[in-house]
Amino acid sequence: MKKASILITILFAFIPTFLSTNAFAQTDTDQHTKLTALNKAIMKSATAIEIGETKTKDEKVKEAEKAIKNLNDAKKLHEEMKKSEPEMFRGAAKPHHEKIKKEYKAETTHLNALSKELKKDKPDNEKIKEHAKKLHESVERVEKEHQELIKKTK
Repeated sequence: MKKASILITILFAFIPTFLSTNAFAQTDTDQHTKLTALNKAIMKSATAIEIGETKTKDEKVKEAEKAIKNLNDAKKLHEEMKKSEPEMFRGAAKPHHEKIKKEYKAETTHLNALSKELKKDKPDNEKIKEHAKKLHESVERVEKEHQELIKKTK
């Protein structure tokens, strides 16, 4: 009887650990899914500008604004992911987070240059397409690094 009581006590002591790990795994999966969706949305906007789906200046501005909003959301989500990451994964994840952060800076630079070009009275369409292409390439690198991060932290 005493052994059963001790086993039950130990079992109840570890239940929060099992539940919190499962809760983290679900939150983690949700965050990774959202980050991938945001990256895809940025790439979609960049592609629309790059290949000429957006015909008018206003359409290009709207796509650039969508990309800016999605990039800001992706940056925030990435920071949340870093903070909520379990201690045991932080060492393996650190280089991936640093690369992602570096690429986010590059994306911001490309988006700022794209927006600046679009604000001109007569924007250079070739420069716009070039900035959109560079933005798309940078987001592809982020998503590739993000997938590597997922593999390292499973």
